[in-house]
Order: sequence, then C-alpha cells, then structure tokens
Amino acid sequence: MNTRGPARIVVIALLLAGMPANGVERGESMPSFQLPALVEGYDFSSETLRGKLVYLDFWASWCPPCLHSLPALNRIHADYEGQDLVVVAINLDEDPGEARRFLHKLGIDYLVLSDPQGMVAGQFDLPAMPTSYLIDRKGVVVWRHIGYKKKDEARIRESIDAAL
Repeated sequence: MNTRGPARIVVIALLLAGMPANGVERGESMPSFQLPALVEGYDFSSETLRGKLVYLDFWASWCPPCLHSLPALNRIHADYEGQDLVVVAINLDEDPGEARRFLHKLGIDYLVLSDPQGMVAGQFDLPAMPTSYLIDRKGVVVWRHIGYKKKDEARIRESIDAAL
C-alpha cells in the first residue's frame, strides 16, 4: 500500500498535530461534489441526494476503526431501507483496488464512491478518520460523528431516527 498519498498525508498530519481541523459542521451546507462509484464505475453527483436524508461516511482501508464502522453502516443501510435514508460512503484509498478488496471482504452493499486524491475530503476538511455526516433533505448537516467505536452504532441510529 502506498503511504504517501495526499489524502492519507493530510489526515495523518491532522491527527499528529493534535489539533483537528474544523471541518464541515452542523448547520452548514454539504459541499457539492461529483465522484465515481467505486464498484459500479459511473459518476455520481451529490445533487442527486437533495431531498433525501443522507448518512455520508468518509473511510479508508488503512483506517482501523473503519473495519468496524462499515459493517455497522451496512446494517443501518439494510434496517432503514425504504425509510427515506441513503447511506453513502466516500473512500480515500489511493488504490481503488485496495478499497474494492476491503469492501468485498466485509460484504458492503451500499453506495461507495472513490476520492483517491482527497478532493472531496478536502472540501469537508475532515478532522479525523472516519468522519460521518447526517445531512437533511435540504442538504444541511444536522449531525457530525468523528471516529468510531462499536457502541457508536446506537448513537448513529438515534440521530437518524430523530432526523426521520
């Protein structure tokens, strides 16, 4: 795995500095973006998310907490299917093949986009990995979650339920 990628360097620098970036916060609009879908290969625009409740998660295969957050989001995706919630993940691996192998190993079946240069991650000014955002139907961030521990799944569900 290449350890010198721009997205990884930015995230590592932020973590090592001990001073997380502000990032996109509650009450701010989600930045517009267009990225390729990691598995399906088509271009995806954030504009298609308008009018939907979105749980947007940034992750990478080299992020240890992501090993636990992705399966939790897969359960959330399945449990909330048909309830006006869209789960979307943005992967920051430089090598999309590495990310695809990781997803296949975990059996993830929600939409995953690829951001190998970290352009969208830069727009969000991520404070850590993983970082997730709950975005309302108007495109406004209503909740941000930084990091992941197994007990966080209940907090994520509570936030989604409150927004639905």
